[in-house]
Amino acid sequence: MFFGLLDKHTGKFEYASAGHNPLVKLDGRTGRAELTKTKGFPLGMVPPEQFNRRIECAEISLAENDWLIQFTDGINEAINQEGEEFGMERFVDMLQTAHHLNPPDLISQVIAEHKLFTGNTEQFDDITLLAMKWIGIADDTGNNEKSKLSNAGKI
Repeated sequence: MFFGLLDKHTGKFEYASAGHNPLVKLDGRTGRAELTKTKGFPLGMVPPEQFNRRIECAEISLAENDWLIQFTDGINEAINQEGEEFGMERFVDMLQTAHHLNPPDLISQVIAEHKLFTGNTEQFDDITLLAMKWIGIADDTGNNEKSKLSNAGKI
């Protein structure tokens, strides 16, 4: 499980992960990827007191046009007909290349390339990809065009 909270007024993102994949932060200017992971056991795997001692929270600050990408291991652990794993390196390379797109298009492009890679190989795990592009500080007055934009895509 992954939990995150974004302060739409500052761009500060606080998060914790209970055994989930790393969070990918893409620099909005360069596309450079940074993977961050917090400590935590998967939910239900250990007694609550052990879980509570291990769980770790972290925070990052987003600059305008930075991305946060979260995904399940059905993406990076998928295999093709030759038994080759899709892998983190390939996945991160795709994200870096597509960082100039909007969230729905980035997701569509990555999923399409993932399907090309796996071909007719049977899917053995869930595939979830969440992409959020920070477009800047929110204006709650409703007068700002940014307040009308959708900045998240999910598949």
